Amino acid sequence: PERGEPMADLATDMLKALVGTGSITLLSCTERDRYGRLLSVIQSGGVNVNLSLVKEGVALPLLIPPCGIPVAEDVLAVASEAARAGKGLYSGKAMRIVSHLAADTLIGERAMVQGKIVGLFKGPKAWHLNFGDDYRTDFTAVLFSNGRERYRELGVMPESLVGSEVLVIGKVKSYNGPEIIVNGPGQIIVLGR
Repeated sequence: PERGEPMADLATDMLKALVGTGSITLLSCTERDRYGRLLSVIQSGGVNVNLSLVKEGVALPLLIPPCGIPVAEDVLAVASEAARAGKGLYSGKAMRIVSHLAADTLIGERAMVQGKIVGLFKGPKAWHLNFGDDYRTDFTAVLFSNGRERYRELGVMPESLVGSEVLVIGKVKSYNGPEIIVNGPGQIIVLGR
């Protein structure tokens, strides 16, 4: 979380504790991301600091290719564990957790919407992960081409999410019912099948 956001102070304290005053190792990507940044995984004392913060629920997954590709599976797995355990940001204290049936009560707010993906509609402009039978009123997670591309780059296919109980993280908007626009796999945390 950014400074001033919920859990930011706890995340900073945990980061300081994990890194300490010793040396750290940066496992950097050889390629830069689309903004020219050189992304890295931080290791301190043999511990993957990035993964530890996600595992404790004080950081949400942010998987940016190309660096996110080799760590995507591990990051999403520990995020799922943290969410199921209700740790940190997944406790509901930092961000509201709401059933997909009540997502319309949080229009305009950042939230975590929980429910089962029952279908996928591949439209010409966007793919819709549907949480009910009526796309005009039920909650939907929407993936435009950039979101789908992030999934493809990380080797995760949105089709594989159908039938899963998930948390969808993002700003709830209203368009033919409540929706969250998903820009990558870090916004959908699988809780179970």
